[in-house]
Amino acid sequence: MKSIGEIVAQLQALNNAAKLDFYDRLGSHLTISIRSVWSDTSYGDKEKLERIKIINELMHQVFNWTWRLRHHDNTFDDADAFRQIGSYARADKIVGGEIGAALSQSCRLLKLE
Repeated sequence: MKSIGEIVAQLQALNNAAKLDFYDRLGSHLTISIRSVWSDTSYGDKEKLERIKIINELMHQVFNWTWRLRHHDNTFDDADAFRQIGSYARADKIVGGEIGAALSQSCRLLKLE
């Protein structure tokens, strides 16, 4: 997989429709991440809930980004989005892995890897 900087550069070169496709897919894959966290029997409910909350907060951001792209809000910046993604991923090792998997799938589907 490419570096985050390379992915951001590729995203910045895309038109809004292609960016929307990426972030929509990321949101979709994050819902799968939540299911993965919840179904993991090696953690207690409290740990699961904390991890789900982190992913859910990121999903709110993803939906905000897609809204901004759909409404041609030119304050949207992919580099800022990826800095936020990184901060959510660093909040918890398990969550970081789930976010990484969601990003990887989204990149793979759009051939950004």
